[in-house]
Amino acid sequence: MPDGVAMDKALAADGDGLDVKYLQKVVYGTSYQIPVDKQKGYWYVVRAYDGYGREHNPISIGMD
Repeated sequence: MPDGVAMDKALAADGDGLDVKYLQKVVYGTSYQIPVDKQKGYWYVVRAYDGYGREHNPISIGMD
């Protein structure tokens, strides 16, 4: 999310996680390189799914 957008403002209207307009990428591997133009001025939330399809708690990165 761009800096200045708080977590509560980034939530989807239907209450199901974050608004998709903030979705950067879905990755099926174990890593992701943040594009250079998105490395400053943004914060990120990462959610992992295990091999059974269970969604785990989000981790925020770069949020003040």
